[in-house]
Amino acid sequence: MNMNSWSAGVLVLVATAALAPTLAAAQSGAPADSPGEVAATLEDFAWLAGHWRGKLKSGPVAEISYSEPAGGLMMGMFRLMDGERILVLEYLTLRETPEGLEMRVRHFDPALTPMEKEEAITLRLAEHDGRRWVFENPIHARPKRSTLTITSENSHTVRSEIINDKGETSTIEVAWERVQAPAAASAPPPAKAAEAPPAKPLEPLAHLVGGQWRGELKMVDGTVIRARIIFEWGLDGSLIKSKTYGAVGDGPERLAYEGMFAWHPGKKAIVFREFSAFGGVNEGTIVPEGDALHVTWADYDQSGLTEYRETLRFSDRDHYTSVADKKTAGGWEKMLESAFAREPILEAAAAERRLRKQVTVAAPLAEVWKTWTTTEGVKTFFGPEAKVKAVVGGPFEIYFAPSQSEGLRGSEGCKVHSIVPMKLFAFTWNAPPTIPAIRNSGVHTVVYIELEEAGAGETRVTMTHVGWGAGEDWDKTYQYFDRAWDAVLGNLRYRFAVGPVEWPGAFIRAEMPATK
Repeated sequence: MNMNSWSAGVLVLVATAALAPTLAAAQSGAPADSPGEVAATLEDFAWLAGHWRGKLKSGPVAEISYSEPAGGLMMGMFRLMDGERILVLEYLTLRETPEGLEMRVRHFDPALTPMEKEEAITLRLAEHDGRRWVFENPIHARPKRSTLTITSENSHTVRSEIINDKGETSTIEVAWERVQAPAAASAPPPAKAAEAPPAKPLEPLAHLVGGQWRGELKMVDGTVIRARIIFEWGLDGSLIKSKTYGAVGDGPERLAYEGMFAWHPGKKAIVFREFSAFGGVNEGTIVPEGDALHVTWADYDQSGLTEYRETLRFSDRDHYTSVADKKTAGGWEKMLESAFAREPILEAAAAERRLRKQVTVAAPLAEVWKTWTTTEGVKTFFGPEAKVKAVVGGPFEIYFAPSQSEGLRGSEGCKVHSIVPMKLFAFTWNAPPTIPAIRNSGVHTVVYIELEEAGAGETRVTMTHVGWGAGEDWDKTYQYFDRAWDAVLGNLRYRFAVGPVEWPGAFIRAEMPATK
């Protein structure tokens, strides 16, 4: 296999990652594609923007950085390295054509001498089913085909097939992960110029929000502590709040810490402060580096001051491990190691008052997922206008009465709460304008949408609504949504059985028992 063919196969493995449906943009009002259909737009690749790294079993490391869609295309810059030696560089574009989504690639050596004498390598989207995406080469077989299988929101496995002149097929398989792009070099600021804070200073911690993190802390003395951590946005995105629950061995769980994380303009760093149920206070700093978070802090309690340090390493968006050290008179000593995984908070909410509805719709899971998680999708069954961005903290606003004054249109101010790709989508929700005491209080409930395959071409949708308060107004709100969610899920079933709901129009009421 020559270098051009081999590196082209690697490239396609990176590029197809963009098609992850978890953050895919809406498709101009049409339903999501069923297996085998290839309709897709450039916006489906917006999720790819950023920096990616993949390591091959043979040793070389591949990296690529993608721009966001602009001017009708996306650009990508790729390099393949073996240690400190650059093997190949690539430049690519991705654009929509009358034949569908098309990617063009050219290779260069470190001196930017072109490697291809013929036209750029061309690959076109051939088929997909929402989880598996296939690009094919319509001209030659170097590569012939590349297939992506999504494993999480920020990772995927890929397989590229290359056929040589003898008809022999070889494959390349790579596991790709999103990483923080290296900071670009820039000229020093003018003398006395004030240093501007980062545009999104808490972005390195944003992926912690959503669901809950459950794991075990294994102390060096053999003690095992079960822990559960919940992160939430506060002050309209200006800080992150945390609650840490713990239990030793098989003992009962109790709230151990409550904390706040924010950008400190004086220290120019992410800082945090945690308050312990045992009377102590932790203060520290977090420094992001690639897929890791380096944490240093001081623990103030009745016995005095103790210093700690810890490094958290994320294998993907939903899993991390850590090692923590304690500073002693003899230096740093290992204190514990841990492993955590994200999970929905439904288990924690099981004992709460809740509304639970379920319906089965005649559509593949990927199509139903897109209908809930895109602006154009929700407009086909939920309300005539909407603004949805399927990222944690993004808007989930459905405008049932778009002509009304602001604050009376629908779910203004509601946001995406948590995402488990292709499985769970949760959002905050407000009370209707007819119950102003709750609606205007700023208190939001949470709605969880769970999807699972229910048979060939069918998806089971389970809705769980939690976070209810007590009192007459809360009882009215509960009763309102007990009826309203039947209507919404009735519309969802109608949307796939008959077609998109035509607005304005009354909700299609459906008889669906609620499980309380």
